[in-house]
Amino acid sequence: MYVNKVLNIRSVRGSGQIFRLSNEVVLKLVGKNHKEDTKLLMSVSKLGENNPKFGKLNVVSTYIKIQVIHTDTNCISIYPSLSKAAKQLNTTSKTLKSYIQYNTLFKSVFKIKTAKPKSKVFCLEVTNLETNHIDIYDSNRKAAIGLSTSASSVQRHTNNNIKPFRNKYRTKLL
Repeated sequence: MYVNKVLNIRSVRGSGQIFRLSNEVVLKLVGKNHKEDTKLLMSVSKLGENNPKFGKLNVVSTYIKIQVIHTDTNCISIYPSLSKAAKQLNTTSKTLKSYIQYNTLFKSVFKIKTAKPKSKVFCLEVTNLETNHIDIYDSNRKAAIGLSTSASSVQRHTNNNIKPFRNKYRTKLL
């Protein structure tokens, strides 16, 4: 099964040092697990200040909402997680994390943030009921452009929010 298992312990690349494990040693090492009480002791030893991540803040948690702001139109899109925002923007969550950390524009147009939107005099939240994606607009006109309709239609529907707009969008003033 594990006959003549070779372990490379070369300290210098190209040197001929090779260590061969006997079959008995290999069989002892394969499938070896810690006992439950040992696992508990290791877990307890890493609590509090002994934890290597104690006192360090994660740059972006995957459970906070992500804002994507289009700098040309000032439209704000809110995503429930970093991975959902990355999927929508056709990139990886690791990439978005670095744009948040270094406070730079993504694709030269999008500002990525983790904070909640600043309260404005007028803020209209539009929720796509099929995808649960939320867009926030700072004017009826910008919402109308985003929904491909007229500003008066958005205004009328926001005042009479009985049924979803086009059976797809729920509008709400913030």
